[in-house]
Amino acid sequence: MSLEEKIVHLVLKKVAEVAKERNLDEEGINTYVETVVRTASTEGVKYMADEMTAYLARQIPEMIEQERTLRTAFEQRLYERWQKALDLFDATVILTREAGERFLTKYREQTVKENATLIEALVRIHVRACQTASAISVLLKSGFARDALARQRTLHEFAVVTFLLKKHGGSLAERFLLHERIETAAAAEQYEQFYARLGEEPPDPANVVALRAEKARLCQQFGEDFKNHYGWAAQVLGVKRPKFEDLEKAVRLDHLRPYYRMASYGVHATPKGIVFDVGTIQDLAGGPRGLLAGASNAGLADAGHASLLSLGQCTAALLTSRPDLEAVAELRMLKSFVDEAGQEFIRIHREQIQEEKQRLAALSEPEDEQNESLSETASSTD
Repeated sequence: MSLEEKIVHLVLKKVAEVAKERNLDEEGINTYVETVVRTASTEGVKYMADEMTAYLARQIPEMIEQERTLRTAFEQRLYERWQKALDLFDATVILTREAGERFLTKYREQTVKENATLIEALVRIHVRACQTASAISVLLKSGFARDALARQRTLHEFAVVTFLLKKHGGSLAERFLLHERIETAAAAEQYEQFYARLGEEPPDPANVVALRAEKARLCQQFGEDFKNHYGWAAQVLGVKRPKFEDLEKAVRLDHLRPYYRMASYGVHATPKGIVFDVGTIQDLAGGPRGLLAGASNAGLADAGHASLLSLGQCTAALLTSRPDLEAVAELRMLKSFVDEAGQEFIRIHREQIQEEKQRLAALSEPEDEQNESLSETASSTD
């Protein structure tokens, strides 16, 4: 008997007893039933929830330990399959970070005034790019290819912005860095609108006034279009309200938009975004569409290779911002690592897809053929 059936049985039994004791008519019985059902439902659900919570709370240490054991074993198997590609990925990120550090150390005091703003912007972007690549490495090793690809999307944005700044120099870099104040003012205005519903303290009125005054000053200096999203690039692009596509076209990286769109599926709550998952091995191998609620050891190639390409683009823009033979040699070295890592990611990806296709083909064979195949395999190993 289910829980619902037990509750109904008890309610009917209680109603029968009370109706007999109080000599209730039909209307009285109906009223009493409604009261009992309402009370039983409310109190019953609360009792069940409290019991479940207490029970599960006692199980937390065991649950967590079991999950940790399973995850450790899974990540070890994933690493064994993708080891060479993942090691090359990490090595490239480390070498890229070191190249950036050497560049900053070498030119920190030598940077002339006219390109100091450009160098600052490029360095800041490069630091963020290195950090993002490190986060992607963690996601790849944990089997979250879709999320790694979503972070690769950020690296592509860094590369596009970097190329645009490099192309137009210090004046655009100045606008880019100052646009942070526009974004801060927009965030403050949004907070001012919703702080009460959020249950937070109201903003400091003096701070809001100061931010609005700074926003007005910057718009007076650079034009009204400066207040818009990507407004820092409005003048050089000749567009009042630039979109990211406009930035891509300006630096001839718009051919990467199909990959950018694919990466965006893991970011937005669109119908395609909740259906497509680059880590679903059945989809990749042409099998039935699957649902992936956790980690997978498939689909790492796109995120891994594309991330290194975008990181390399950010690095090239920084290291070539000053004439330096050592920097050119470093870029050639880094490119060789990126190329080798890309080849390994693709090789492993293709091997895995082929394995899955063979597995799916074997499952689709008639049972007699499967048994015959197994018998042949057993005979050959004897």
